[in-house]
Amino acid sequence: APGAVIRMANLGIENFLIASSLVCAVAQRLVRRLCPECREEAPLPEYVADQLGLSRQEAHKHTIYRPQGCDLCYNTGYAGRLVICEVMPVTPEVRDVILRPDTQEGEIRAVAQKHGLRSLRQSGLEKLLAGETSVEEVLRVTTANDTAESAIDE
Repeated sequence: APGAVIRMANLGIENFLIASSLVCAVAQRLVRRLCPECREEAPLPEYVADQLGLSRQEAHKHTIYRPQGCDLCYNTGYAGRLVICEVMPVTPEVRDVILRPDTQEGEIRAVAQKHGLRSLRQSGLEKLLAGETSVEEVLRVTTANDTAESAIDE
C-alpha cells in the first residue's frame, strides 16, 4: 500500500496533493483456499513460528493445514481463492512523511506500521493460522512484495 504513494508521485502528482486527498491505500492479493474436504493437519514449521514471534511452546498450540488433494478439488488441494490485504490509513503522521520531498516507500511503511498498517504477509499469516490457506501460498504471494519491510522479518 505505501507503494501507491510513490507510484502516484512517479505519475507526476505533487506530494501535497497526494497528502491532502489520499484517505487510505489498499494492496491486495489472492491466495488459494485450502479444500475443506481434504486439507490435512501439519505442524507449524519452526521458521514460520519464529517469523510470527511465537515461542516453541506457543507454536505447538497452533494447527495449520496443508493441501492434500481429492476428487472435489481435482487433486490440487485447493478450492477457490481468498483475499489478503494491506490497508494503510493516511494518518497525520503518514501525511507528514508523504509531504517530504524525495520520500521513499520504506519511510512511509515504517511510519504507517507504527500507526496500524498490517502487511500483506501479516494478513496472510492470519489466514494461515485460521486454517484457510497454506504456508506455501502465503509465501508465494508475499515474498516479492514484503521482502525488505516484511512484518515477518521484524
